[in-house]
Amino acid sequence: MKNMIEESESTDQRIADFGLNVQQIPAFSLKGVWDRDSRFHLNTHPAHQVLTVNDGVVLIEDGREKQPLYRNMAAFIPAFTPHRVAIFDRHVKINCESLFFRPDFFPRESQRIAVFEISELANALLDRLNQVNLKDLSEGLMGNCLSLFVEILCQEVTRPVRMIRLPEAQNPCCRWVIRFLEDNFMNKIRMAYLGKAYPLSTRQISRIFQKELGMSPLDYLRLYRLLRASMLLYERERKVIDIAFDCGYQSISSFYKDYNLYYGVPPHRFRQKILR
Repeated sequence: MKNMIEESESTDQRIADFGLNVQQIPAFSLKGVWDRDSRFHLNTHPAHQVLTVNDGVVLIEDGREKQPLYRNMAAFIPAFTPHRVAIFDRHVKINCESLFFRPDFFPRESQRIAVFEISELANALLDRLNQVNLKDLSEGLMGNCLSLFVEILCQEVTRPVRMIRLPEAQNPCCRWVIRFLEDNFMNKIRMAYLGKAYPLSTRQISRIFQKELGMSPLDYLRLYRLLRASMLLYERERKVIDIAFDCGYQSISSFYKDYNLYYGVPPHRFRQKILR
């Protein structure tokens, strides 16, 4: 138990190494599973990044919070913003498409990662730009595609989608609670269970968790259940009611109410959005 409680992950930062001098290349693309050791580092780079996934979902983390990125959506990651990309199942490879470009290409200043719905035109331009990896895209036909993409991006990034954001914990107690909740989210959980499994009272655990993360452990559990449910919606043959029960919900009405609250649409509408 002691080792589990005191265990902590490194949040060291590193400059992403793409095998080229990114200071001298105005824009380039990178396609594939681009960050294989994201569990251990927060990456930074001197370029803005736009990231999409071809299928499935990844978590984008910045050391303070983590938010999901789904198909038919994109993430804008500002230059010099520490971040990492994580997947739930390390045996599953999720292909990504990224575009990196110098900040002077993009007039909007931001230090926050933004997830937004990407239009069909912007997505087609991103696919075109990703046909040539790790090469300068600022000239010729690619340069024209890049200019049009950035022009569209300036508008689309200002309309972020409603998305679940899970806070990341630094306190060992909070980290243990999160690990417990995420390992048991499919089961019925009461606060009394935490008090029995961790050497603090239920009241102390709740106070520490609320102070650091701004929510109760049960609020975190609700968000995590919704996040896992959103992943299961990729499986077309799964019924929404089965997904709700598999993620620990006791009633379908509560599941629909929470999904509407945090995603802005009911589960079946969200499924249509990410599978279209």
